Amino acid sequence: MSYRTEIESTPWPFRAAPGGLVERYDRRSGHWVPCPGTLDAAGYPMVSWKPQGGPRRFLRLHQVVWMTYKGAVPDGLEIDHIDGDKANCAIGNLRVLTPRENIKAARERVGN
Repeated sequence: MSYRTEIESTPWPFRAAPGGLVERYDRRSGHWVPCPGTLDAAGYPMVSWKPQGGPRRFLRLHQVVWMTYKGAVPDGLEIDHIDGDKANCAIGNLRVLTPRENIKAARERVGN
């Protein structure tokens, strides 16, 4: 499932920022601001935005960074944090893997 496909009808309020991260457009101030995020139950930073006239949208920050820099995540692939740090969502720390490769990489990081 492609996250970008789900939200194509929604204006994309993110842009590339220095350091490989993204900024969000703040309609109230009219400025681009860093993407602060809250953590979801699995410990991933989440970002949200509310398009004009639409429901609030939520995505994990690493998904937003990937889609902003690289486009949609190919079907059947997942985004992996190379260093294993869920908070490090810089584009240089992200790659796409199959679910099997992602599990293997996670096991190798913890030494199992």
